[in-house]
Formats: sequence, structure tokens, C-alpha cells
Amino acid sequence: MDAYRNLAEQLYGVEFDSDSTVADTRVREDNIRVRVSGMIAGAEVVALEPLGNDSYQATIRLPAHKLAALRHR
Repeated sequence: MDAYRNLAEQLYGVEFDSDSTVADTRVREDNIRVRVSGMIAGAEVVALEPLGNDSYQATIRLPAHKLAALRHR
């Protein structure tokens, strides 16, 4: 899932939003939200490497012709 999220960030960008609560001239609370929105279709897993007992690193690729189709949606 992280590999797909990283690919979506590269293709569609990342949206940031934040707000702060101030009382008595002091910041009381900061909220930061990050959002990635997009659709990934046609990506292929090309490598899956174990990093430990329960985690893996996935490498995915998206062929150029499929990238072009995604950008025109």
C-alpha cells in the first residue's frame, strides 16, 4: 500500500491543510492534515524484498502508456 501511496503522491501531488488554536497569545493546538487523492490502475509489482520478520519493501512500476491514460481521466 505504501508503494501505491508513494506513486499516487508523485502522479497527483499532496494536499496539505492546517489550523491552529490560539488562546492568551499562545498556540494551544496545531492540526496538520495531509491528503493524497488519485487512482492507480495498471501498476505492476516488480520486486518484493523482506526487510525483517514482518515487513517488506515493494517496488512497483507504471508503464508510460498507462501513466498517460491515468492523467487523462
